[in-house]
Amino acid sequence: MQLSQVTAEYVRALANPFTAPPASIPSYPALLSKRQVSFVRGSFVVPSGSPIGFVVCDPSLASANDQTCLVTSSSTYALTTIQVSAANVVTATSNSEYTAAQINTAGANTLQYRVVAAGLRVRYSDTELNRGGSVLALHHPQHLSLAGFPPGATGGYTIAQLESYQETRRFPATRNWTTVLYKPVDNSDLNFFDAIPSNNNEQFFMAIAVQGDASAATTWDYEFYVQHEFTGSTVRGKTQSAVDFVGFSAAHTAAAAPDTLAPHADPDHVVHQNFLSSVFEHLKNGVSWVKNEGVQALHDVRGIVQDVSGTVRQVGSMFATAA
Repeated sequence: MQLSQVTAEYVRALANPFTAPPASIPSYPALLSKRQVSFVRGSFVVPSGSPIGFVVCDPSLASANDQTCLVTSSSTYALTTIQVSAANVVTATSNSEYTAAQINTAGANTLQYRVVAAGLRVRYSDTELNRGGSVLALHHPQHLSLAGFPPGATGGYTIAQLESYQETRRFPATRNWTTVLYKPVDNSDLNFFDAIPSNNNEQFFMAIAVQGDASAATTWDYEFYVQHEFTGSTVRGKTQSAVDFVGFSAAHTAAAAPDTLAPHADPDHVVHQNFLSSVFEHLKNGVSWVKNEGVQALHDVRGIVQDVSGTVRQVGSMFATAA
């Protein structure tokens, strides 16, 4: 059993977008596209006297270098919810090669993008004396906003509301990375877009919140990496993409499982290995013709060849006898 190169690259990007080579989505249609990795790196503060500090991001908004794609709490943040438009938050943009104007050119449709993979991770970076609290990480299972509760509202998620999701994971405060990975969840995640969504409370579906020690403010590192595909007449450096329906089906099904690509504190190579094992397990047991019908078809072909060979030998014997 073997994965095609395009699917193997896609699997690696989903499991580890931070160091994986740029990948494409092995789904229809096959076309020329440019693979790009963009990122945001920095630090944020969990304020003293407040029960929440956070970093929240949106991979789609990272397609342009002049759009806010990540928001964090600052040292003076005083709310108890995740907010992207409140006072005392810090915003950041990616280092994408493109601007929003290049993508949003009305009527031209010359530049389109889609998200291939993304990851957000944080780690404690302050004094050991003040290290404490808990880290809650969530990728919204329907890509709805974590900056509005309910989705679209102006009030963001509290710690309790984050914990109401089965997909949320809680971790201790450590100097190791705690990571949230992007997952494709529906057909729209496979489409190319020629407009960037409005930057408002309806975006930002990947978040890490810190329930810190109220007695002291603490500093945390963060990294947000996104892999995009770009296509269009004005895009340079495009390469040929490929379609692998069987491999993509296995990768997509494995990624959809609740415990696969879930928020984690494991090393990158462990996550990649576990995800790859899930993909192969689906190829083994979830695609029936690979395991069963293909073997039966091979037996049928062999039987036909043997029957034809036997008939040819019998006809040859008859001609030999007649001669």
